[in-house]
Amino acid sequence: MTFDLTFDMLKAHLDDFILLSEEELAEGVRVALRATHNLAEGAGA
Repeated sequence: MTFDLTFDMLKAHLDDFILLSEEELAEGVRVALRATHNLAEGAGA
């Protein structure tokens, strides 16, 4: 499965993963918009 390959690569090169709720993600997008006047994509694509 594609995710398994990606996950193994990320695990090898990252120190940690941070999981966010939908509300936390939306608040982060709002903070970025207010601070930088740029709209971040919530999906991070």
